[in-house]
Amino acid sequence: MKTSFSFGTTPAAIILAALASELGDKAYHIGANPTDAKLIQRIVNIGIDSALEAITESEFAWRGGRLHCHFAHKDLLVLLRRLYEDGSEDAWQLRSDILTTLEIEEI
Repeated sequence: MKTSFSFGTTPAAIILAALASELGDKAYHIGANPTDAKLIQRIVNIGIDSALEAITESEFAWRGGRLHCHFAHKDLLVLLRRLYEDGSEDAWQLRSDILTTLEIEEI
């Protein structure tokens, strides 16, 4: 069952619950195309941000022309927040795509 929230307002607890339901404690995998890969690299490389958070427990590797990302659940929360804060159409689309895989819709 899909859950809906206003754009950018999905509570972290809802996202974490969806991740646990879908993956248990396995990492969230993204096989990013070159456009999304550049965006993800830029977002990850921010390091510690104004919320005093960083993406530190995830793994990244290039294979077959795609960036394969294995995000720890807490790191995925940071990525999603930063995608929202980025404000670009590509960032918002990637955020929406990730949440959709978790049966979460932001409108």
